[in-house]
Amino acid sequence: KSAARLFAVLVFLNCEDDLRRMGPHGTSKLLEAMSKFRRDEELQLLACNVFVKLVEDEENGKFLGEDDGIRSLLQCLKFDNESLAASSAEILLKILKTNFIASNYFMEIEDSVETVVLCMMAHTQSAPVQHFTCSLLATLASLHDDFVKGLIASGGGLNAIQNAMTNHKKNPTVTASACGALGTIMSGVHPTLIVGQSHAMFTRIMAVMQNHKGDSEVNGAAVLVLSEICDRDPTFRELIGDMHGIPKIIDAMTQHLENEDVQLNGISLIWKVSSYPLNKSRLGRGGAKAVINGMLFHINSSLIQQEAMTALKNLATDSAGQQNIVELGGVAAIVSSIWCNINSKTVLCGAFSALNNMAINGETKEVAVADQGELPPICFGMKRYPLDQDVQKCAVFLLKTYTFAPSNIEMMQFQEHLPSLLTSAARNFPHDCEERADYILSRI
Repeated sequence: KSAARLFAVLVFLNCEDDLRRMGPHGTSKLLEAMSKFRRDEELQLLACNVFVKLVEDEENGKFLGEDDGIRSLLQCLKFDNESLAASSAEILLKILKTNFIASNYFMEIEDSVETVVLCMMAHTQSAPVQHFTCSLLATLASLHDDFVKGLIASGGGLNAIQNAMTNHKKNPTVTASACGALGTIMSGVHPTLIVGQSHAMFTRIMAVMQNHKGDSEVNGAAVLVLSEICDRDPTFRELIGDMHGIPKIIDAMTQHLENEDVQLNGISLIWKVSSYPLNKSRLGRGGAKAVINGMLFHINSSLIQQEAMTALKNLATDSAGQQNIVELGGVAAIVSSIWCNINSKTVLCGAFSALNNMAINGETKEVAVADQGELPPICFGMKRYPLDQDVQKCAVFLLKTYTFAPSNIEMMQFQEHLPSLLTSAARNFPHDCEERADYILSRI
């Protein structure tokens, strides 16, 4: 214990050279002492105070990430000592973030996840404990398959994390890590594990977004949770609208336009909730504007563009949605996105589908005039990916729609490469493209 205290003094004095010389040999001696005197709380705390510093060294970090180190640190989580629990959780988090093999050792220990959850339940009022344990569960969930996510959820992890959000609702660090953990874990959780919890989760998330309006990290994580719940509980898409959640989502996207996570998760959430008919009118002009602004601000993010195309496609299924998108510059935004993301076939297919939905007025059945530069990027996309079935199919489908407006036929006649592109699509993909391509050729 005296030796451990001396090491702790070296850490306090920031004697990095002495600590580095100590190396794994000193680490192994400390671990040996922790194992031998596992009930001595003071010794465990002294050792963890040293390891918090030593874990930053690559060689020592690897040593601590072996089976003995993981077991000793997990044992520390069982003490009724907040400082010890926080220190050991912090060390485990640092190890797992830099050493994937260590996460395998962690999961091989029978009650490892249960130990973390019980630690959270034992120290509900300790912000450091809740922050590090939430982050620890999130890291485990991101490193492993859905089995581990289900194990965390079924083992009380979701409840423990939600309690952390409630008990520390004013603490941005805890709420951000808690929301991040929920989103990561739920991405692989079976829907049956969250049945009956959606309403409570929604209430907590709304409170988090209200309390931390100006924190982009918190809002990005919070919107991710809502999006993941939508994936697992279809009724939640209706609930978000009925419980007045849509304005708060739009507000978060508007206030944190520069944050990629907020925009990605927010746009994804908009297209999911827009699948419920009543929500289209609730989203209205504000929802369309949020999507368009997000895609333009992050024009080079193919992930955001993919989500945005799906959102605009859904919002354009009624005439009011189409009008909002057109008036807000949505068509021009899609054209710009195609040019900026020409290397993403997924973005191109999504863009062509969105343009197709915007081309046909749901009430009058009239076809819009493609006078905002739509045709050149469509032709360029077909030329760029002649052997991609999805690109060709979506492009030909859109071009056929455009032919039902005489003005479009005239503009298509000026696209000199279009006939050969249509012929190629018909030849390469006769089942999906030949009939439509022949029809277009007959009209132009």
